[in-house]
Amino acid sequence: MLARLAAELSKVFDDDLWSLAVHGSWALGDFAPGRSDLDVLAVMATDPTPATLAGLEDVHARLNRGFPEWNGHVEVDYVSAEAVEAVVRGADESHPMIRISPGEPLHEVEASGHYVLNWAAALQADQPIAGAAPSTVLPAIDRRLIQEVVLQHVTAWPQWVRDMQATGAQAYAVLTLCRAAETLATRRLVSKLAAANAGRSRFPEWSTLIDWAKVWWYQGGSDLDHGRFEDVRRFVNDVSARSLRHYDILPCCGLDIAEPRM
Repeated sequence: MLARLAAELSKVFDDDLWSLAVHGSWALGDFAPGRSDLDVLAVMATDPTPATLAGLEDVHARLNRGFPEWNGHVEVDYVSAEAVEAVVRGADESHPMIRISPGEPLHEVEASGHYVLNWAAALQADQPIAGAAPSTVLPAIDRRLIQEVVLQHVTAWPQWVRDMQATGAQAYAVLTLCRAAETLATRRLVSKLAAANAGRSRFPEWSTLIDWAKVWWYQGGSDLDHGRFEDVRRFVNDVSARSLRHYDILPCCGLDIAEPRM
């Protein structure tokens, strides 16, 4: 799938594609077939245009026909190096980017701090599948900015979790708060599995709930399974409050918080 994506994009964009790099669970070694998504960052030479979007629609349509099992399990940010630099340094500029993710079709969005964690994960993994390594074409992302973005999400999670009745969304919430806590403590971006294992030690009183979320996520859980909404809500509120007590929220660099998708 990744080789085909790289070949398709190289044909369509040629020298405009500076880097195509994988990150997330595939790069971290915790990929779970059928559950995990392929997380990819495509760094472009210039901001995308309507013609870029049209070309990418053709690319992803061909991928869906060739690899139907991956439909809904691919997440790609198509963004220019200039856009990433502008967001990272907090410039008062507007740059478009194109994005596809599970639950969202290919569409244009504004490059913003909301996507900093994706870019930071690609820099941390630094695993190109085509073109240059991300570290050679993107600016470094200050750890304080990563902390700021994580804290903004942690702040929003108690509100988001109120409407999470689906069992999968509840498991996702638990694993994501474990990831946030691990990033704040170690300054490393980790997979859901690694975060869950660390979370059992970090929050021993919640180990049973964390185990439940990990088993649901990695052993084929279904939304027909019985959820644990009240426990999850209390866990999110507890971990969010603990995190916010230990860290200051820094002035945000244009971060547009959107409710997370699984």
